[in-house]
Amino acid sequence: MRQGAHADFFYVRPTDVRADRIFIVDQEWHLLRVLHRARDGQRFLAVDGLGHCFACELLRIEPDRAEAKILQRWERYGEPRVHLTIAASPLRGERFDLLVEKCTELGVSMFIPVRATRTQPWASDRLQRWQRVALAAMKQCGRSVWPEVAQPVSFAEAVDAFPSSVLRLLAHEGEDAAPLASLLKRVERNDVPQVVVVVGPEGGFTSEEVDLARSRGFVPVSLGTRRLRAETAAIVATALVVAACG
Repeated sequence: MRQGAHADFFYVRPTDVRADRIFIVDQEWHLLRVLHRARDGQRFLAVDGLGHCFACELLRIEPDRAEAKILQRWERYGEPRVHLTIAASPLRGERFDLLVEKCTELGVSMFIPVRATRTQPWASDRLQRWQRVALAAMKQCGRSVWPEVAQPVSFAEAVDAFPSSVLRLLAHEGEDAAPLASLLKRVERNDVPQVVVVVGPEGGFTSEEVDLARSRGFVPVSLGTRRLRAETAAIVATALVVAACG
């Protein structure tokens, strides 16, 4: 099976990769056995969420797991060369699910839920849901890194969390915001290994939050002349950053 060939992707836990064998368990085993009706000898791709992809041949399906032989391995399969973090305020309904799903498909490596001044409350069990959404999106689009959904932090903690080596951007509608494309030359030149984009809640950031972000080295950036919903802003910013990676 060549890299990039059409295939079904399954998640294998890193601890279940052993020498030239992998073992598919739990929900992935159920998908392989029931939904895909896999048979001995069938070939598929498995990813471990840490950047490794394996071309596999199914050896046997047992009552609680499937065993497959590793035929080929790839590193950083389907991954952009820049580590991109989206730090965003959770949104009402399922809009943050959409943000996580589409940004995972585009190449985000980490999501940080941020409690800004205008952030709406959200249920504590949403973190597990967003992590499942990210896993499904990783498999669907053929990536090998399962993006982390970090524990929620305050806005102040978010803008304090990144060193100067990271390109730090704040999606903002202010008149003094620079066009995002103009800030991505460093990404195109491969000058920065990491980028973080902070996206605000419905209603945007307060002026105090913008000032705080500036004082921590964040550059306010504009995504265009139209006002975008928060989830759209995150998706657009992700697409532009990944496109700059070539």
